[in-house]
Amino acid sequence: MIDDCFIVNDLRVIEGRERQLFVTMPARKARNGQMRDIAHPLNRETREAIEERVLEEYHTAVRHLAVPDP
Repeated sequence: MIDDCFIVNDLRVIEGRERQLFVTMPARKARNGQMRDIAHPLNRETREAIEERVLEEYHTAVRHLAVPDP
């Protein structure tokens, strides 16, 4: 949610080959078969802010799902 007035669905957290996490923007398959973003930030600063917030929430969710050691 952005400023409590705009929601972006279908952001995804993906683990890369070297186990780094990154965020993908919502996309649809174009007529030519390629995936095309349907929403995306217009500059690097906004992309970084969105990625930082999404990854913070992702890590919080993972911590809450973790099963404690017996």
